[in-house]
Amino acid sequence: MNKIKRKINKVTTGIMMMLTLAVSNVSIVFAKGEADISKTILFIGTKNLFSDLQKGLLGLVAVIAITLFIYFMIRYKMADDTDNKMWKKRAIGTVIAAVCAVVAVVIIPVVLSYYRSK
Repeated sequence: MNKIKRKINKVTTGIMMMLTLAVSNVSIVFAKGEADISKTILFIGTKNLFSDLQKGLLGLVAVIAITLFIYFMIRYKMADDTDNKMWKKRAIGTVIAAVCAVVAVVIIPVVLSYYRSK
C-alpha cells in the first residue's frame, strides 16, 4: 500500500512541476501608445451597471433586512429559554449583514469616482 502511495505522490509532484513550468513560461505583452481604459465600451457599460444597481440594491437590502429582523424578533419573543439565544443571534447577524451590505453599496460610487476621465 505504501508503494502505491509513493507512486501517486511522485506522479502528482511531476504533474505539479510541469504545470508550474508551463504557467511560469507565459510572456506578458503590453500595448503600445496610450490605452485609456475609461473610454472603452466595456468599462462604460460596467460603470453604468454599477451605478444603476446601487439604488435597487440599497432598497432590496433594506426590505430583506427589516423583514428578517422582525421575523427573528417575533420568534425570539415566542421561543422558550433554550431557543432565545439562537433567535437573538440570528437577529443580530441580520443587522450586521445589513450594515455590511449598505457599506458595500455606498462604497460603489466612491470607487467609481476614481475612474472618471479627466
